[in-house]
Amino acid sequence: MKKLRIGIDVGRTIADSEKVRIAGLTTDNVGKEGPPPFECSRSVIQYFCSEYYRNNIFIVSKCTEEIEDVILVWLHYHGFIALRYLIEGNVKFCRERLDKVPIARDLGLDVFIDDRPEILLAMNSVDHKILFKPSRQVKEKYGKDLNYSGIKICNTWIEVETSVSNYAKSAI
Repeated sequence: MKKLRIGIDVGRTIADSEKVRIAGLTTDNVGKEGPPPFECSRSVIQYFCSEYYRNNIFIVSKCTEEIEDVILVWLHYHGFIALRYLIEGNVKFCRERLDKVPIARDLGLDVFIDDRPEILLAMNSVDHKILFKPSRQVKEKYGKDLNYSGIKICNTWIEVETSVSNYAKSAI
């Protein structure tokens, strides 16, 4: 089985930021008042860290410079960055969403998980792209492009784990 290099977005992918947005929070209150993680996101990411080596798992998030520390505190608070799990140095930030594309290429990512189809559609260097929990409107707007591009749609982190595991078995 191939040792994959995986990139993962934060907002609306790991953090359920439809309920509470991270922007506007501080390093003092993001833990208790910030958005909850999506169900099973932590355990699946921890599985990826053990199965594919933690130095191959990256967070790639678009945010302002002021929010970077808030996101790091949120990741620590919810146990994503911890001994044997995500490495803080593998958290990459950018200012524009499409800046994720060259980051993914430069990191040599095989898999990318994001909630925005326009990002995944632009990632030509990534073999396995997962659109996480798209709305009905997103599916309607991007439906043909998603089918043609081979982007996988997953609505839960258990589906993400299955999709990545199946890809890993087939990508020798």
